[in-house]
Amino acid sequence: MAQWLWSIAILTLFYLGVQFSLRGRSAEDIEEATQLPFADDPYLQQRMRWQASRERRDKR
Repeated sequence: MAQWLWSIAILTLFYLGVQFSLRGRSAEDIEEATQLPFADDPYLQQRMRWQASRERRDKR
């Protein structure tokens, strides 16, 4: 029982930590941060932007 409570407490703290760290960020800021690993490769950067714009277009 105690291990179950610790697991729930740790999961809750993780969730709250992520929420706290992402507060005040816009969707554009988060999307820009996801593109950083591809910043040094122009081909991959262009491909990821194309795919992201395609996904946004498909959601409409």
